[in-house]
Order: sequence, then C-alpha cells, then structure tokens
Amino acid sequence: MQNWIFGYGSLVNAKTRKNDADTVKVELRGWRRAWRHIAELDGEQFCGLTIEPDETKNIFGVLIRAEAAHFEEIDERERNYRRFQLKEDICVAEDRPARDLSFNNCCHAYETLESHALGETHDVPILQSYLDVVLDGFLDGFGEEGLLNFLTTTDGFDAPILNDRKAPLYPRALKIDLSRLEKFDKLVSGRREGPVIEGIKDD
Repeated sequence: MQNWIFGYGSLVNAKTRKNDADTVKVELRGWRRAWRHIAELDGEQFCGLTIEPDETKNIFGVLIRAEAAHFEEIDERERNYRRFQLKEDICVAEDRPARDLSFNNCCHAYETLESHALGETHDVPILQSYLDVVLDGFLDGFGEEGLLNFLTTTDGFDAPILNDRKAPLYPRALKIDLSRLEKFDKLVSGRREGPVIEGIKDD
C-alpha cells in the first residue's frame, strides 16, 4: 500500500526536499490556501501557509510518495501542523490516471494546529525568503498557470511581508535568479494589500 503526502507550499519546490521521492502534479478540489499558520524561528513568529476547506477553490500541488521513515521526516519538518487523510476523489492527477496512483485512502495533508492558527486579521509577517521559495516551486512545476493559481487561491495576502532576501531567515531559502524575483514581486504586488517591512535591504 502506497502513502502520499499533498504538498501545497514549500514542499512543491523539489529543491527543498531531501528525498527525491516519486511525485505527481495534482489539483486538490474544494480547498484553498491561507496565510494563517504561526511559524516559530529563533523565538520569533512568522506567518506560514495552511489549507482550509472552500468549495469555490481548487489548488495546485504535488503528491509525494512517502515511506514510513519519510513520514517521520516530514512530520518533523511540518511541526505544529496536524497530518490528516484526504479523500481520494478530491485529488485529480494531471499527468497520469488517478487509478494508477493506488491512493487507497492513504493521501495525507497538513493543516495548522488550532494552537498555531492566526485570525483573519493579524500583523505577523510573511518571510519574503519563504514566499520566494514557494513561488519558485510553482513556476518550476506548473509554469505561469501555477503562479496564477497560487495567487488567486491563497487568502491572507493582507499580512505584512518581511523583506529578508539579503539575510534569509527561512531555513530552506534558495538562491533565485533576479529575473524571477522581479516577476514574483510584480505578481504579488497586484494581489496583496499589506505593507512590505524592510529587513536588511538588498544591495
């Protein structure tokens, strides 16, 4: 029996995963992403992603095939999230028939624990280095359509963004081409309402 984990944020970016496991691009129907998770780094709080039921939204992501040991690794990575099982009929494979995936009701996802959930209005900042990694993964995996899907199916862009590109705080930050970063900034600026907080400024 195969186990699968649905990645909808930084897990979409293959460069952040230690194990290059089998992955499948999928669309998860009836859910949205939201900037509602409290992430804790070095005693500071930052805003992370979670998913929430929403019948009006369908989100792109990847299914990652996971062995038992892999679950332990990802559970540690996704601390302060709750792993739960998704229903087979809401995961639709794009590049091969769903029946070939052998879901057997063993498709899992992570949602924020109630103790680490933010309200709809908050001032906990999103790390720019984290957002960049997420957008980089969607562009690599799904192209321009993936970027658009991420931006239009993710709530909470009224949160402030902390610009930490010069000295990234996100532990899995990546070196990303300037042309990509400029593209991301342009797209995000058309979606968001909150301020950008300057950390250590770029040169």
